[in-house]
Amino acid sequence: MHMLAGGKGFISNLDVVTYKTINQFNRGFMNNPKLRTLISIPAFFIFIILISGFVQGSDTNQHVDNEFQLSFNPTNDQINLICQTGCAWKTLSFECSDENCTQAINRYGTTVSQEHGSGEDSNDGFFITTTRNNTDISFRCVIGCNWDHLEYQSVENGVTHYFDNNGKIDSPETE
Repeated sequence: MHMLAGGKGFISNLDVVTYKTINQFNRGFMNNPKLRTLISIPAFFIFIILISGFVQGSDTNQHVDNEFQLSFNPTNDQINLICQTGCAWKTLSFECSDENCTQAINRYGTTVSQEHGSGEDSNDGFFITTTRNNTDISFRCVIGCNWDHLEYQSVENGVTHYFDNNGKIDSPETE
């Protein structure tokens, strides 16, 4: 056993050996470029992976919930849409008295665009078009749905129909 400077404590022989071993390792590590490179490269990649995971995980404002639930009720000259969930609007009505009329709709309302540009803007939540041809009404989903086309044939005026991001439903789900 060795006494520390000033007589305040003791260092065992094991402590001295451990200190010398660590000191020798550090000197060997710092002076050996191959060993330094061998350890530094994987450590760098692990660091980059961890940082990218934190950056991805912190970006929560980009996600938009695509779940929506709509109903429609046609009349002779217009289509009335009601959004139960997933929209910034409650009701939309648009004239559709032509034999073949089309309207684009997203979570914010009707839009003049018949195509959704790049199809990459997840902030729209969903983007669908509705087409009326006499008594047939169809919906085409561009983004945000688990379906491509929904067809309603021989739709009677005043009858309400329901659909959501998964397809046709019998009636709205109540919470």
